[in-house]
Amino acid sequence: MSFCVACASTSRGVGEQPNANDDVCEVCPTDSYSDKEGVEFCSACSANIGTVGEGSMSASDCVWCKAGYYMGASECVACAMNTYNPSGGATSASQCIACAEGRKSWKGSANCRENLS
Repeated sequence: MSFCVACASTSRGVGEQPNANDDVCEVCPTDSYSDKEGVEFCSACSANIGTVGEGSMSASDCVWCKAGYYMGASECVACAMNTYNPSGGATSASQCIACAEGRKSWKGSANCRENLS
């Protein structure tokens, strides 16, 4: 016979949080981290920065610039207007792609559109 054990604060490890029903511990989702045991929720990375995957255990794991951004000297920088970056992890402005003719984008976009309304 087996029993489900609630995700008690004493059983939550670093990089974990309780699921929505508070009945199972799960790893922190992408773009968040937990650097202490027993936390209620994983902490979100700073704006426009994320993690490479799930289960991050430190704010220092937040090193991945999200789509629409690239890594500048020390922080994520938005791709210029009318350029885009469809995936995270860009390391320079040269990885921002110019929109095709007739399409436009806002600064920090992951794609281009015909209309920017």
